[in-house]
Amino acid sequence: MLLKTQCCGKIANNANGDREGSARSPVRATTLSQESDNMARKQQKRHNRGSYRRKTAHAHRSTRHMRPVRTQKTVRRRLPEAEVRRRQRARRRQFALLGLAVLLVVLIFAFRHLISTPQQSGADGDTGNSGTSATEEVKQVAKAVNVYQSVMYYQPVVQKYAEQNGIPEYTDVLLAIMQVESGGKLTDIMQSSGSAGLPNDSLEEESSIRQGCTYFAHLLSKGKSLDCDLDCIIQAYNYGSGFLDYAAKFNGVYSTELAEKFAEKQSGGNTIQYDNPMAVQENGGWRYKYGNMFYVRLVAQYLAVPNFSNATVQAIFNEALKYQGWTYVFGGDNPNTSFDCSGLVQWCYGKAGISLPRVAQDQYDATQHIPLSQAKAGDLVFFHSTYNAGTYVTHVGIYAGNNRMYHAGNPIGYADLNTSYWQQHIIGAGRVKSN
Repeated sequence: MLLKTQCCGKIANNANGDREGSARSPVRATTLSQESDNMARKQQKRHNRGSYRRKTAHAHRSTRHMRPVRTQKTVRRRLPEAEVRRRQRARRRQFALLGLAVLLVVLIFAFRHLISTPQQSGADGDTGNSGTSATEEVKQVAKAVNVYQSVMYYQPVVQKYAEQNGIPEYTDVLLAIMQVESGGKLTDIMQSSGSAGLPNDSLEEESSIRQGCTYFAHLLSKGKSLDCDLDCIIQAYNYGSGFLDYAAKFNGVYSTELAEKFAEKQSGGNTIQYDNPMAVQENGGWRYKYGNMFYVRLVAQYLAVPNFSNATVQAIFNEALKYQGWTYVFGGDNPNTSFDCSGLVQWCYGKAGISLPRVAQDQYDATQHIPLSQAKAGDLVFFHSTYNAGTYVTHVGIYAGNNRMYHAGNPIGYADLNTSYWQQHIIGAGRVKSN
């Protein structure tokens, strides 16, 4: 019993004297066990990691020499998707830019072709300048005639039909006529339908050129048979061939007054407004209601050729001044006989390498007629009615600038064109084409 009591007392003492220890003993035992397990697991993990590293390193060392060489293709396959998309967009942009460049080149060539094709516009030489490209051959021809390149585009066709009609030397005149008629921009480009007995604007480009050249050749033949000058023939292209019959009654020599009188007669004196700058300057801007009385001057402005070079002009005057003070001799044409007016001109120009006809009327016919206000040194100056020569043009001199001329007066020398005598008789100036 005592033993039991002691045991119980012991138990009791334990229960009462060491309550905390008796209460925590089971928990501590569990915690120690867990900590031991945790320690074991950590050690195992460290062991496993070390083993993995050793195995990985060993594997790397053992297989390094067997790894394939990375090619560019392999690298691309392994690019990130975002990088692949970026490069695809870059390639698309490059192709787009290349396509735009090709399209731009095509558009440039198409535009150049478009502007080289004459477009329809107004007539009477009042059209704007065209940007048509001309061949080198056409550019060389253009040096002798001052027309728009939209007209020069047709030069080969004009020359073709001029040759067929036996008048190739008038190709420049025909181009100047085309300039006035259409500027190279109408379908009936030489406005020649009427001369063929057709309604206006019935012919297309080449047919119009063919008929225009044929009609001009007809006028040229009739004009020469009536002793009409070239300006009368040009005016007849506008007025009709009846003007040549009319001009023949006045020695066949063209003048502005002659053209006006014919138009006045044919129109019954009726006039219309005409805003061409030439008409505005001349009379305030009107013309008779028949044809165009300014036609010759309109054509002439595109036919005027550049004046001689300074060297040519100097050669002409160097020869002419040798005979200053000499006596006038009718019919004289060389230093042995002295000179008359046309003889002096023919001789001096001949010494400068320029061939001219012998008499004043023929020299007038051989020149491009221009107003005196446009004359340059080396041009010729023509006069009428200075004596009864049986022709309209009776005197000629060499224009020296500043309204002066050098001529075979009596004596040979300079004259002032501002004097009343010369003002009463002056016709105008003429420009000679250089050889």
